[in-house]
Amino acid sequence: MRPSTEDDGAFNQVYAKTEFDELLIQIGGWSRFQHIQWVLLFLATVPQAWYTYAPAFAAAKPKEGQIYCAEKPDVRGKAFCAAWQNGTCQEAGYTVPYSSIVTDWNILCDDAKKYVPLTKTIFYAGKLFGAYLFGWVSDRYGRRMTLLITMLVQFIASLIESFSVNFVMYVILRVPIGICSGGERTFLFVMKENLRM
Repeated sequence: MRPSTEDDGAFNQVYAKTEFDELLIQIGGWSRFQHIQWVLLFLATVPQAWYTYAPAFAAAKPKEGQIYCAEKPDVRGKAFCAAWQNGTCQEAGYTVPYSSIVTDWNILCDDAKKYVPLTKTIFYAGKLFGAYLFGWVSDRYGRRMTLLITMLVQFIASLIESFSVNFVMYVILRVPIGICSGGERTFLFVMKENLRM
C-alpha cells in the first residue's frame, strides 16, 4: 500500500470501505440475523398499504345511477342530485353491494366531490409532516422505539377510525395515521439500508 498524502482523501475513504467489507466477510457477512431482521422490517411495512389505500374502500362513492331518492325511487342520477340539494329528497337509497362512509353518512353529489378527496389529502399532508418529524425523532430517540410507537399509534387510530360516528371524526383520525405512516416509511427505509452495510 502506498503512503497517504493530504490529497488522498478519496483513496482513504475507498480503502476504509474496503477494510470494512473485508471485516464483514470475516465475521460472516449477510447472515441469518440480517435475513430475519430484513423480513421483520418488511412485514412492518405491509400495514402501510392498508392505511394508504383504505379510503379507496372506506370512502367508495356510488355512481350516479346507483343512488336514488327513497321517497321517489324513480328519481336517480342528476335528477337525484338536484332533488337532494334543493331539499325535495330527504333520504337516499343505494343499489350498491357495499357500505362506505359515503353511503353511511350520505355524503352525496357536490359534497362527495369536496369531502371524499379530503380524506386522502389530510392523510398525505400528515405523511409529509411525519416524514420530517419522525426522521428527527428516530435519530434522536432511536429507530426501534420510534417504530414501535408509530405502529401502536397507527393501530389505535385505525381501530378507533373504524368505529367513527361521523365524517369529522373519520378525517381527524386520518391525521395521526398519516403522520405516523410518513415517519415510519422514512426510518424503515433507513433501517433496511443499515442492514446492508
